[in-house]
Amino acid sequence: MRLLVVYTSKTGFTKRYAQWLAEDLSGDCFPLEQAARVDFSGYDAVAFGSSVHAGGVRKLAWLKKRLPALAGKRVALFFTGAMPPEEKTVEQCVAQNLTPQERQQVKAFYLWGGLNYQAMGPVDKWMMGVFRKMLAAQKDPSPKDKLAAHFGFQTEQICRQSAWLSPQPPVVPSFDGELRWLDRSWAVWTEEHYSHSFGGVSYMEDAIDRGMLGAFVDGQPAGFIATHIEGSMGMLEVLPQYRRRGIGEALLLAMTASCLERGIYPYGQVWADNAESSPFF
Repeated sequence: MRLLVVYTSKTGFTKRYAQWLAEDLSGDCFPLEQAARVDFSGYDAVAFGSSVHAGGVRKLAWLKKRLPALAGKRVALFFTGAMPPEEKTVEQCVAQNLTPQERQQVKAFYLWGGLNYQAMGPVDKWMMGVFRKMLAAQKDPSPKDKLAAHFGFQTEQICRQSAWLSPQPPVVPSFDGELRWLDRSWAVWTEEHYSHSFGGVSYMEDAIDRGMLGAFVDGQPAGFIATHIEGSMGMLEVLPQYRRRGIGEALLLAMTASCLERGIYPYGQVWADNAESSPFF
């Protein structure tokens, strides 16, 4: 499959994701300004990357205009932003930008970006300045509020981050079952059983393509783990009836060993209020 990635990036986050995607799938990557010189007929799949601003995906009209000519090809849209990747919010954003008919042709993905003040336009910088002044005006700001005022942070998600620093892979403990790699036939099931789902079945399909480990007890699925698009380990899920049996630890350490074998830096984050996964991090 020949892949073409076209992107428009204002603050650099979309560009980074576009380059990672093209590199990982051995595709060609061009900024939108150079896309006019590209012959689309030579590609089987086209991905367009952009960012979301005030609910709208920038330059999306460029992709929409070309959808009739892309019929029969695999088409994807990925957009970045600073908003948390909550499933309901992402679904609302996709629905605002793509019609039901367009969504049948285009698979949409939200990729968490961030804030780059230096690359913002004058209006965005002004809004961020107003926000900082509001926080700075507080009489007794907390350390958290001081950071928000200084850097312009508008959302908060507290997480723990861990990394495997040894070049030697960990020893994977045994449990009363087995681990094996999942294929795309498990995408719907894993999406239905992932308690923090945010990207839908298509996100799980891509995670499976990158490598998703499943745990099985007596032939029945008991849990799974994969890596996110930026490379962090995540989506660790053990079904309630199989917890406290060492399955989560086995999944995490097996994926750590797999990342090392593939030359991927093993690390991951977990929300601080995720009581089930926090002990592993």
